[in-house]
Amino acid sequence: MIDTQAAKYVQMIESQLLADAATVAGVVDCRGWDYATLVINFETEETTGATANTVAIQEGLTTDATNFTTAVANVAHDLETGHLHVSHVDLRGKERYLRVVFSNGAGAGNELGIGCVGILSRGEEAPANTTDMISPTHGTVQIL
Repeated sequence: MIDTQAAKYVQMIESQLLADAATVAGVVDCRGWDYATLVINFETEETTGATANTVAIQEGLTTDATNFTTAVANVAHDLETGHLHVSHVDLRGKERYLRVVFSNGAGAGNELGIGCVGILSRGEEAPANTTDMISPTHGTVQIL
């Protein structure tokens, strides 16, 4: 099997337009995987006078938001142009769940488009089929 096919792709934060000063988070269950790559796609912010936008990566034993601790502190982004934020996480020694938290800066008209995909790799077992390679289940995988 090709290495990239021995991975699971998880939509952690659906693509959305986030209001100014709003926060959004997404969680992935990392059980059975040793490595995660988190890819956050940012649109260009509407205004250039907004305060800092931040990304934090947290870990926890359960999906309860109050149980997460910070694995990587807030990383500030100046989003005058759209870009990707990619975090590579060695899951060995980490808690079962990984959480991405994005906080949009405050500022009049600072709506921002955002989405996040988690890619789990180095699993105990490779996915049995293309359905097991993606979550949620209504996603699709195409191998050409």
